[in-house]
Parts: sequence; C-alpha cells; structure tokens
Amino acid sequence: MCLGLGRVTEATRVDHIKPLDHGGSDEDSNTRNLCQPHHLEVTAEQFGHQVAAGMRGVARNGRPIGLDHAWNRSGPIRAARAPPRLPTPPGGRK
Repeated sequence: MCLGLGRVTEATRVDHIKPLDHGGSDEDSNTRNLCQPHHLEVTAEQFGHQVAAGMRGVARNGRPIGLDHAWNRSGPIRAARAPPRLPTPPGGRK
C-alpha cells in the first residue's frame, strides 16, 4: 500500500486479508504485511468504520466522521422551526 503511494515504509503488522472474525483463515495465503497506519485503516474499513481521507474529520465519501456531528447522531431528525405567524389585521387579510 505504501509503494502505491510512492514511499517505502517498514511493515510492522501482519494483516489478515479476510479477518479471522469474518471467517478468514490464519494461513499465509490470507496474510500480508503492512505498516501500522495502513493496518489501522484497513482494519477500520473491514469492520465498517469510516476512515478519514486527507481532510481532517472527513471520510472518503465526504461525510463527517465525528460522532458528535449532527449527521452521525441517532434519534429523530428535527424539523426546522417555522417562522412565527404574524397576527391577522382587523377586518381580515388585505
């Protein structure tokens, strides 16, 4: 993965291509060696977590990854408040 970005980095982690938790095997054909940052990125993606992509706090699809961001909060979506109604003038609307 680092070579694809044009850099050479020491591979310090053994990564399971298909994670053991997803039914992958512990055989050499299912492993590869990655640097720590790429291992964290791949693992997060394999388990359904969003990963920041270049811009701070933004996933590859452009959505914010912060749990406190309104797009990521659970619960009902609050509708925008309607503007207050003005009183009807005496004699009806004109």
